[in-house]
Amino acid sequence: MVTPLAAALLVAGLSGWIQDAPDVLGNWTYAFGALMAFLEFSSLAGLPAPFEVGVVLSGAAAGEGQIALPPLILLVWVTAAVGESVNFATGDHFGRPFLERHGPRLRVTAARLEWIDARFERRGGLFVLIGRFIPFVRSSMPFVAGASQMTYPSFLPWCIGGNLLWAAVFCSLGYGFYESADEVADGVQRVGALVFVALVASVALFWCLRRRRDT
Repeated sequence: MVTPLAAALLVAGLSGWIQDAPDVLGNWTYAFGALMAFLEFSSLAGLPAPFEVGVVLSGAAAGEGQIALPPLILLVWVTAAVGESVNFATGDHFGRPFLERHGPRLRVTAARLEWIDARFERRGGLFVLIGRFIPFVRSSMPFVAGASQMTYPSFLPWCIGGNLLWAAVFCSLGYGFYESADEVADGVQRVGALVFVALVASVALFWCLRRRRDT
């Protein structure tokens, strides 16, 4: 059994490896950046681990002249889109049946599922696009989209276009500020974490007001 302490140590060790890897990989930094993008989007494993930092630092390696930026963006784009599609499929095949069977124990009632379905039917693409720029949400949003019964044809354009934008932004951050890439990566995480906290607080406030109105 994995204890919380062991999990924390594993994430800490992985974070150190992610920060050091681009300095020693040379041309393999292309594969490293692509792998980081895939892991960030392919599963809920991206929740505790800072895989996006690896993408930023890969861009810094391009800024230092070790690799070229355009191929890096292309690889990160493709692997992020593939990973996000895998995550969506996982939510579609496993998330929905799980929630329908065990949702009431988690206070996810049929009415709440219908509410989520309605929101994703109307604005699912926008949620997918914006969610990729928020840590924690980035790794869970494709799963939730799949579990919400959003169709893959509706999901795919937002996945392709959104990941192109995400790849360009995160690789270019490292490329443009390669001399202080570590600080930029930390700043990206902190800003994203603040946005996530604000989002959670807003959702909690919404639910409280909704329950008070219904009672």
